[in-house]
Order: sequence, then structure tokens, then C-alpha cells
Amino acid sequence: MLITLGTTILLSFTNSEQKMEKRMFRSIWGIGAFAVTMFMLLAIIMLAVVMMKEGKFNASPFRAFEIGSREGGVSDGLLLFVQTSILLVWAFFLPAHLYANHKFDLEQCRPLSPYVINFLIGVIFCAKNTLLHDFVGWLMR
Repeated sequence: MLITLGTTILLSFTNSEQKMEKRMFRSIWGIGAFAVTMFMLLAIIMLAVVMMKEGKFNASPFRAFEIGSREGGVSDGLLLFVQTSILLVWAFFLPAHLYANHKFDLEQCRPLSPYVINFLIGVIFCAKNTLLHDFVGWLMR
């Protein structure tokens, strides 16, 4: 989980001059960290789907901390906080950030629209009682 959190933070705070996403694959440690990150992301996504099915998933990391600490103590609350934060960053921030860095390299101006679009999609998907929650509930019957 710590490797996933570290990789997420590194990729979130890179700008187009640093090229962290390209430098990361030059060493065996970078490739290993990326592989562990992808494995943990898959596990976090599966956990989120199961929690959606049970009706316990909340897209707000602070609300997830509250739910986790009420059910299993502060350590469970912190774990759910970190998992929810990583999921939201990888689902709704990093794709827009990496695309904006790519466009900046080509056109020398950073577009704002990917951030806005991903934020709006995130708000729609993470709200309770939406089509996404109904669809996941229907799939998991």
C-alpha cells in the first residue's frame, strides 16, 4: 500500500519538465513499483466494488475514515481513507494530469478542460443512488 501511495504522489506532482512517468520505467525498481501499484489498484477497485454492493462505499475519504473507524477502529479508518484517496486520484485526477502534461509538451499551453471534465465525471459517478451504483448492484446479484 505504501508503494502505491508513493507512486501516486510522485505521478500527481510531476510537471511536464520532470517527465517522472518516463523516468520511472528506466530502472527495475521503477518497473517493480509500477507493477505493485497496478496490482494494488486492482485490489482497491475490487474492494470498492464489493463495498458498493454492500452499500458501504463512500467516495469521500473523510466519510470512509468515519465508517472504517466506527466499524474496526482507527487503523481500519486510516486504511479506508488511504484506499479511497488513491482510488479517486487514479480514477479522476491522474488521467487528466498526464493528458495535460502531454498537451503542454505539444502546444506549450496547459489545458484546463481535462481537469474539469474528470471532476464532473467523478462527481456524477461517486454520488449515491446514481446509475453506476444501481448497475454495480445489478451485476453483483
